[in-house]
Amino acid sequence: MLELIHITAAYSNAVLVAILPHVSDFAKKLDLPIPQPIAANQVIWFKQVPFKGQIDGALVLSNNCWFHFSSHGYVWR
Repeated sequence: MLELIHITAAYSNAVLVAILPHVSDFAKKLDLPIPQPIAANQVIWFKQVPFKGQIDGALVLSNNCWFHFSSHGYVWR
């Protein structure tokens, strides 16, 4: 059963920093017109899934591109 956790701003920021390299690699492989590497200041919205043990979240960049990082380690758009 999935256990909900309280997401603090510090934890959310740490997760965002951890997944940005994966999102950057994905965007680069797709040859998307996004400055590389993607930096936190390009993110206008980030939502982390609040389940214990899962690093999972979605983000939107300032150019309106969106991505989702799965706790299984893959990115999709």
